Amino acid sequence: MLNKGKFMACLMAAGLLVSGFAVNSYAKARIVLPPPDMVHADDKTVHEIEALYDGLEDALAKKDLDKIMTYYADDYSHNAATKPQLKFLWDTEFGTFEKLYSVHAFTDINVVDNEAAIVCTGTLFGLPKGGKEYVVVDTWAAQPHYLTKKSGSWKIVGGATHWKSEPVNGGFRLEFHPFF
Repeated sequence: MLNKGKFMACLMAAGLLVSGFAVNSYAKARIVLPPPDMVHADDKTVHEIEALYDGLEDALAKKDLDKIMTYYADDYSHNAATKPQLKFLWDTEFGTFEKLYSVHAFTDINVVDNEAAIVCTGTLFGLPKGGKEYVVVDTWAAQPHYLTKKSGSWKIVGGATHWKSEPVNGGFRLEFHPFF
C-alpha cells in the first residue's frame, strides 16, 4: 500500500505524462521532487542530481550510448549486473525501441557527503520500431537509486542489492530495473 506521499508522487508523475510532454532534440528529465521534508540535501546538490538525469535523458533522446554510459560509475552494480552488462541492455533497448524517454517521481532524497540514496517511482517509455503508439518498456515503484559523486560529478552506482520476485497473474517475475 502506498502512503500519501508516494501516492501523490505517482499522481504527479501521471500528470506529467498526461500534460503532453513531447520528446525533443534536447530532452530534459521529467522529475517530480518530493516534499521539502523528504529532501535531505542542499539545493545545489539537488540541482546537480537533476542535471545528471537531464544529461542522461538528453543522451537517451539522441541514442548516444557512449554518453549514457558516462552517467554510471565504473563500479556500477545492480543485482550483480555490471556496467558492461548495462551497456548491452541499453543497446538492446535501442535496437527495439525508438524515442525512449523516462519519468521519475522521487519520494525521498538522502545525501550524506558524496553518497546519495533516492527512492524513485518511474517509467521508461518507448516507441517500438515500426509502431505507432508508445509502450511501457520498464516501470518501477519505490526503488532505491544509489549515486556517488566522483571527480565532481554524480554517477549512478546501482539500485537494488538482491533479486526480488513477486506474483504476477499466477506466475512470478523478477524485478530488475537496472537503468536508473
